[in-house]
Amino acid sequence: MKFFISNAPALLSYPYCIFMRLRRRLYRRGILHSFKSALPVISVGNILMGGTGKTPHVDFLTRHFMRQGLQPAIITRGYKGGIGKGPLSIIEGCRVKYPPTLTGDEPFMLASSLMHYAHQYSLPAPFVIVGSDRVSSARAADGLGADIIILDDGFQHMAIKRDIDIVLFPFNISKRELYPWPKVLLREEIASIEDADIVLITKTPFNVSNSEIIEKKQWILPYLKQRQAVLFSSFKPQDYLFDIYGREIALSEFKKWPCLAFCGIADPDAFKDMLSDVNIMLKGLLSFKDHHNYSLSDIKAIKDRANALGVKALITTEKDIVKIRHLIYSNGEELIKGIEIYYMKIRVSMEDREVKAMFSILKEKLKEMALYG
Repeated sequence: MKFFISNAPALLSYPYCIFMRLRRRLYRRGILHSFKSALPVISVGNILMGGTGKTPHVDFLTRHFMRQGLQPAIITRGYKGGIGKGPLSIIEGCRVKYPPTLTGDEPFMLASSLMHYAHQYSLPAPFVIVGSDRVSSARAADGLGADIIILDDGFQHMAIKRDIDIVLFPFNISKRELYPWPKVLLREEIASIEDADIVLITKTPFNVSNSEIIEKKQWILPYLKQRQAVLFSSFKPQDYLFDIYGREIALSEFKKWPCLAFCGIADPDAFKDMLSDVNIMLKGLLSFKDHHNYSLSDIKAIKDRANALGVKALITTEKDIVKIRHLIYSNGEELIKGIEIYYMKIRVSMEDREVKAMFSILKEKLKEMALYG
């Protein structure tokens, strides 16, 4: 009995793995039906439960297509939002017309960021369509006049056919973690990445050596039967932080002030490391569950911790601030009296050769659909 209890995660992972493998094969062979959109579909997904950085990469790709004069539609389920099946297009004019409590934090963040980008460079804003029924969302994207669909978190969502599959994989994962849930946090077996067109290794350290790059490629490549591209990306913070009103404050200012960080993301250590890398005087980190919906008692607990540490500046992520800001607007600025809250924006960073390689693949795959000349 002790054997079965202690080895339960490993034992359960085998039937789960078999189920996911069978499911993928049934879709491949057309036994399970996949909807084919009239628009090109690019899926950005992963095989981990979370924490690979899908949202910044969706943002990165969307900006690229916007610069090409296209109007993309991002299809996302709106995890922990209240929209349900949808579909609901959440951008109207120059605003996101629904609160993050309804849309979910990541769709709201994407819509806000990309709407600002569109305004800054006089580009048409993309569509951000939220709903758990992503086939209906794909149909809605076509009806709205979008040029291309970017399917957020789509690798396991095979009910929609895709033209390009980009699978994200974090640099810091080790071989011993390559087991399906519930033993480790893989959504399905590592071999499934053979269906990817591009494997993108995210969270690559800036000081990584060539030998480490080669080593990482060498243990990914055996799973890629067609020798698909293996590319690398990193996350880079902007040179300033923002207050809750969106005003910029130079990062150098935060080297002088003791700060307390807090976040509700899948990889809080990565956030902490990023703050340390830019020499912010960090006194501690409060970590909540991913997609945490903050309450008034959470704000009080954060303020109490800040007061106990003697700090007046709090730093959080762009994903968290959308919910904190909504809470402040709903309850008044008295809620944060005596403290200042700032947030960090991160963007995808890739070497020029990696960017050229990725968009060369996209161009080749999409040119038959007249998106490129």
